[in-house]
Amino acid sequence: MAQSAPAAAVSNIYNTPELRDKIVFTLICLVIYRLGAHITAPGVDVVALTDFFANKGKGGLLGLYDLFVGGGLSHATVFALGIMPYISASIFFQIAGAVIPTVEKMQKDEEGRKKITQWTRYATVILAAVQGWGFALFTSSLENAVVNPGFGFKLQMVLVLTTGAMFVMWLGEQITERGLGNGASLIIFFSIVERFWPGIFGTFGFIKTQAVVLAGCPRHRDGGRGRGNDCGDDGSATGDDSDSAAHDGAWPAKGGSEKLHSAPRQRGGGDADHLCFVRDRGAGSDRAVQW
Repeated sequence: MAQSAPAAAVSNIYNTPELRDKIVFTLICLVIYRLGAHITAPGVDVVALTDFFANKGKGGLLGLYDLFVGGGLSHATVFALGIMPYISASIFFQIAGAVIPTVEKMQKDEEGRKKITQWTRYATVILAAVQGWGFALFTSSLENAVVNPGFGFKLQMVLVLTTGAMFVMWLGEQITERGLGNGASLIIFFSIVERFWPGIFGTFGFIKTQAVVLAGCPRHRDGGRGRGNDCGDDGSATGDDSDSAAHDGAWPAKGGSEKLHSAPRQRGGGDADHLCFVRDRGAGSDRAVQW
C-alpha cells in the first residue's frame, strides 16, 4: 500500500541523516534557550515583577516585548532580552546599507559581509548593555521588586542580561549555520508559540466553566438560574422568557448591559433578523438592536 504524502515526507526525514541531524540540533538549541528562559536573574523578586506585568504592564510595549522573548522579561530571567538586541542591530545595518554607500558596497562583498557581521555583534553588546541598564532601573523603581537596590545590583543586571543576550545570539547563529537556518526567526517564533499555550488552556477553562459562551443562541444565567435561555432549533426565542426576564427585576449591577433574546421579526414571510433588547445598567433603560 502506497504511503500518503505526509507519511512519505516524515519517512524521508529519518532516511536522510543530514536532515535528521539538523532537526535534532535545532531542537536541542531551542530547548536550551527555553531552559535558560526559566533561570531567574539574581536579586529580583519575581512575584512583584509578575504582578506588575499582570496588572499594569499587560498590553503595552513591555507586554509586547515580553511576548517576543517568551515571558523572560516578566520573570527577570537571564534571557530576558532574548534575541531582540541582535535583531535591532541587524536592522540598523540593513538600513545603513540603503543610505551609506560604503556599507552598501560592503554588503555585496564576502569580506565586507563578514565585517558587517562582526560590527553587528559589537552593536548587539552595546544595545544589550543599554537595555540591561534600563531594565535594572525599571525593576529598581518597582516596590519590593529588588532585594538590594543600588549600583551593584544595576551593574550585576547589566552583566547578566548582556551575557544572556550574547548567548542567545550565539544559539541563533548556530541554528543558522548547523541547523535548519534562520536561527533568529526560529527563536522568536518558538518564544511566541510558547506563550500561546497558557492562553489556549485558559480559554478552554473559561468555556468549561461557562465564563465564555460560544457563538450561537444567547444564554444568560443569574446565580445558576437560567433566564431567557430557551431557544428553538432556528435560534429564535420561545415562550415569554424575554418578557419575564425584562420584568423579574433581577438585573445585573450598575455599570454594564445585558442582552435579552426576543422573538424573531418576520420579514418577507420568514425568519430574518432577531431583535435583541439591551438593558443599560447605568441608565436603567432598554434599547433595541439588531443581531
